[in-house]
Amino acid sequence: MNKLIQGKIKKQAGNISIIFILSIVLFIFFSLVLNDAARIFSLRLITKNAADAAAFAAAQNLLFFEHNGILDIAKNTAEANQCELVYIEAGYDEITVKVEKLANFMLVDKIGLKNCRVSSVSRVKVIYPWDEKTGLCSRYKFEY
Repeated sequence: MNKLIQGKIKKQAGNISIIFILSIVLFIFFSLVLNDAARIFSLRLITKNAADAAAFAAAQNLLFFEHNGILDIAKNTAEANQCELVYIEAGYDEITVKVEKLANFMLVDKIGLKNCRVSSVSRVKVIYPWDEKTGLCSRYKFEY
């Protein structure tokens, strides 16, 4: 009987080591997945801040009718935030800016998906001081 108990203990000891190795592999895999997910969220925050800054800088020039330098200002602002300006669309009272940033991942790069990019779009509406919404300028209504 003593030999029967020792045999079961040896089999259980081998099973525990296999389960331990599998749990370590799963733990490492999920750690890499969480690390990549955190990287996506941090890059999303960086690109959103860069898009907002570029849109506000371009809108400030639009407010003073300086349309010529809008592209350069948005590009310089995006580059100052380590992002790349993808496109800018400017109207009379609205600016739309899209920026991107190249993402380097730990797990996604290993499975063959290289050159992943995270992008953000920001839109700014310009309200001019002479607009009726601000109420800063007097409006006269002439009745005939």
